[in-house]
Amino acid sequence: MRNAFIEAKDIDCTQFTTLSEFYKFLDNHALELEVNHDVLEAWVKFRDQLTNPEDKKIAQWEIDCFCFSFIGDSLFSFSVSIDKKTSKPNEYPRLDKFQEEAYDYLKSRAKSAQSNLLSARYNHLLWKSSVTKNRSYGVAALNYYIEGIHRYYKLLLKNESNENFIPIGRYFENLVGLVTEINLHLDKVYELTDFLFFKAEIIPFYIKHGIVETMLKYHKVFKPKDFCGVLQLFENGKGEATARTDNFCGLQHIFLLQ
Repeated sequence: MRNAFIEAKDIDCTQFTTLSEFYKFLDNHALELEVNHDVLEAWVKFRDQLTNPEDKKIAQWEIDCFCFSFIGDSLFSFSVSIDKKTSKPNEYPRLDKFQEEAYDYLKSRAKSAQSNLLSARYNHLLWKSSVTKNRSYGVAALNYYIEGIHRYYKLLLKNESNENFIPIGRYFENLVGLVTEINLHLDKVYELTDFLFFKAEIIPFYIKHGIVETMLKYHKVFKPKDFCGVLQLFENGKGEATARTDNFCGLQHIFLLQ
């Protein structure tokens, strides 16, 4: 059994002489790097050793890609500042500028990437595109998030010393946000929710609590019947962590409405 996952600081990027070699490395290790939020750092490290201008440009596109953050149905840039002259916000990276330059590249990577994590991100960015709106990208991202959650969970099962379950909650919120936008595959989300609550035994209470918060937030997706058994989770979790009273009472109110 492995005691630790690979980190960006441990990667010897000199072993990669082409972009294709680095793509293959990330396909095999992206989920593992995500444990420490190191996919972005891995790209920075690889870019800094490149000498070919075209390769550097592509590596920078990947860095920009991972500088965007998804929270549910919202997309955020890495940093936002206010222009002193115009009083308008400056974002880095800017989605419209990024896609103006890298849209075709992003479409190519969405097809070629072999990692659920990478494919989910590429397709999610394409779905959020300011260039065109294509539902197929949203559907693809949703499916990759679901597959990614299952694979991430299996990864953690193999390494009991690691306790970073946070990406599971984050991916779950992202896919629920996608469902509200594309209004498809609700059954897959309900099936995944049941797995995370009642079958994924090593997931701690605080992650399940966060999933409940997401469900309460997206009430158009989740109805009272979808909370069956959740009250018992809160009862069982009291010894592990103190559940927030407002959510607990909120769940009781939902059941009273049934």
